[in-house]
Amino acid sequence: MKHSRGPLAIAKLAATALLLTTLTVPAHATTLGCTMNVLEPAPGTPSSGTAWVTEGDDTGRYLLGESTLPDHSAMRPVLWTNGVPQWLDRQPGVGSTAVDVNNDGTVVGYTGDETGGSHPWTWSGGSYKDLAGPAGLEDVTVSAINNRGDIAGYGWDPATFGFAGVVWPKGGAAIRLDAKWSALVVDINEKGVVVGNVQTPTGNAGWIWTDWQSSGSQLPGKQAETTRVQEIRGDWIGGKEQLSDGSWAGLVWNLSTLAVESRARPVNSINVNGDVAIEPSLSEGAVIVKADGSRVELPEWSNIYHLFDRGRSVSAGGYDGHEPSPRAITSTGCFPPDHT
Repeated sequence: MKHSRGPLAIAKLAATALLLTTLTVPAHATTLGCTMNVLEPAPGTPSSGTAWVTEGDDTGRYLLGESTLPDHSAMRPVLWTNGVPQWLDRQPGVGSTAVDVNNDGTVVGYTGDETGGSHPWTWSGGSYKDLAGPAGLEDVTVSAINNRGDIAGYGWDPATFGFAGVVWPKGGAAIRLDAKWSALVVDINEKGVVVGNVQTPTGNAGWIWTDWQSSGSQLPGKQAETTRVQEIRGDWIGGKEQLSDGSWAGLVWNLSTLAVESRARPVNSINVNGDVAIEPSLSEGAVIVKADGSRVELPEWSNIYHLFDRGRSVSAGGYDGHEPSPRAITSTGCFPPDHT
């Protein structure tokens, strides 16, 4: 979650250096090490309702997700603070989505309107505050917040008929990012490095902005040109690339070494240690692939949406395979002491 990278100066180097240092992580043994914990449902959640965890702060004190409303009408945001849930329904009766939470417990999200547009906001201490986007953009949406309070997102530009990235520096006015083409910003790390996906003339490409005044640069794939970024944590970026047969393989970019590594399946989440939670399959649920290539599986089918750093009291958050209604879960103990 996430200003200029400065000393690394990777903005112009990434497109060439990453291609020269691509790596494939070797397969390692799989171990079972996680304990699954079902979270307390939000007040009034029906027994047949669905819930999941999508994000969390660095400590695991705050968990963010969604749950079925008591009247079964829709899913709405839920914030768990030390395991205690509360609804974050910005405007009851109107769809809202909460997308991220930082260590201060500040949540960012957006609410729709009757025209199909969206309106971004922050929530802190029980109060909502609307965010103003840059002039010229419509339907502005937030994507992430870092612990400094910088917020990233994007909006629709009717003049160019495309999307443009946006950063709200903590306490400052919104800044429009330049990407030359339509860009959807997805995340920002603690140093203010922004990542997203840009629709170039040759297709979708993962993109990185190390400077909010630059046009950014492309993050190349290992085997393909079409790539998508999912998340940035520290110096690690997780995502995927589309192979020639149409399937998707996972990708991990390491900004400190300027290397890109393959993973068997798309990356759902990544932590500052370079460990990833990969997208589950029908036959195989959540799998954590550590930076050294070793694997950790949960004891039963589940999907991990957020992976915490090693050494935290919580290892992961997501949902389980409970039928017919998946439940919001956390997983603990996924990283043994010798990996913290």
